Amino acid sequence: MKEETDEDSTKGLDKCLKGFIQKLPEEYRDIIIDSEIKGIKQKDLTEKYKLAYPSVRSRVQRGRSRLKEMLLNCCRIEADSRGNIIEAECKTKCCDDCTDSK
Repeated sequence: MKEETDEDSTKGLDKCLKGFIQKLPEEYRDIIIDSEIKGIKQKDLTEKYKLAYPSVRSRVQRGRSRLKEMLLNCCRIEADSRGNIIEAECKTKCCDDCTDSK
């Protein structure tokens, strides 16, 4: 029963995150989608984007940082000691994706 409660406490966060990914500048958005959503290794993305590995890695890190900033500005997120999200809720009506899922 506890697992169901945990799932419900983060319900909609994935939709919210996808909306924020779409709001990223293209140079970060595409690399984040490929590395984080599609699971393509960063080294493999060097060929696709014709960039050096440090450049790909830097764009992924910057994209993650921007996403985190957007999420924390919009949502109250509680994590356990390992960084796993245990609860999330929209703080404001900052994005339609968050408010539509509730």
